Amino acid sequence: MAENESAKIPIRLKLVTEIRDGAGRKELLTIEEEGTLYSKEDATFLAYKEMMENVGQISNVIKVKGDEVSIMRSGGVSMRQTYKKGATTFGSYQSPYGMMEMVAKTENIDFTNRIDSRKAKLILSYQLQMQGEWVGRHRLTFMIEKIE
Repeated sequence: MAENESAKIPIRLKLVTEIRDGAGRKELLTIEEEGTLYSKEDATFLAYKEMMENVGQISNVIKVKGDEVSIMRSGGVSMRQTYKKGATTFGSYQSPYGMMEMVAKTENIDFTNRIDSRKAKLILSYQLQMQGEWVGRHRLTFMIEKIE
């Protein structure tokens, strides 16, 4: 193992996604999965798999590096989007229904992962545009518990 790589730590993940649309409606989605947490080249990675209705299994990798978060999804859907605090970034989302362009305007990224703690947390909030239309404000809260 290279000097700047860490072992994969097994984790329990709770992801709460809060979506507010332009009309002020709020939708909450929660998933709980097991996965791994590891570091490589000054970045922290969170990897987990989830089952999505009508789509199948999806592998998710979240990369946190400084004030940037990248989300890569593959399997039933394919997505790649980078979020940078205070910036507008472009990505894509491929599902069985076709390819969609994504534009994210990132408002906040807050990542807490102390070596001496069994818990870590990532909060990502952004405004999302799909195919040229604003679809609302998203807030993703990843609550990570390291399994010893």
